[in-house]
Amino acid sequence: MVLSLLKKLKLLVVLFSMAVFMASCVAPPLSVANDHRHPGPRPHNPPKKGPGPKGVHFYPGHKVRVIPHGHRIVHVGPKKFFYLEGIFYRPGPDHYLVVAAPIGAVVHAIPVAAVTLTIGAMMYYTHNDVYYEKVPNGYKVVPMPEAVIVDEAEPESHDLSGMRIAVNVAFLNVRSGPGKRHPVTRQLRMGDILIIESTADGWHYVKLPDNSFGWVMAKFTIIAQPKAQG
Repeated sequence: MVLSLLKKLKLLVVLFSMAVFMASCVAPPLSVANDHRHPGPRPHNPPKKGPGPKGVHFYPGHKVRVIPHGHRIVHVGPKKFFYLEGIFYRPGPDHYLVVAAPIGAVVHAIPVAAVTLTIGAMMYYTHNDVYYEKVPNGYKVVPMPEAVIVDEAEPESHDLSGMRIAVNVAFLNVRSGPGKRHPVTRQLRMGDILIIESTADGWHYVKLPDNSFGWVMAKFTIIAQPKAQG
């Protein structure tokens, strides 16, 4: 009797083992099945914000996918621009293109780093070679103003070598040659004193305050001290 019960028990164990084996072959593991039926929430990757102007300045020709938050729409005639912190954008097919500041555009605010520039009786604000004029509804982009010539008298001789001149704009580029095609080597500030070595087509080749040499546009300088005569 006992032997018969043991045989039946062994048979039940074998049958149960076979059933478990068959089930494991047909159905995937519980974790796999759950992953297949319920993938659950995927990691959320928030959209990247477009590059902002803080700490960096984008020059005309630069492309961005998204314009920074806080921009304003500015119209100049039929053209539509987006403006923020001294940078103007125009929409493209799949990007926004940084463009030169359009003359006549009126913006609500100018960059905090803008420099005040007084020429004659006019006051301007300048930042990154863009000039603004205060108007009732904001600040208007204007062409670069001509420097005021304090003393237009020229010496009898056209040889200006040795003449002391002063920078008469907020910032003045020094170039490696007489023309805008030549690279900028440094910048001078208003009031810096220069000594003319030679001239060529509206440019002065000058000795700089640190005794180095370079070319500057003559129209943005004034006579600092008349050349000694006799």
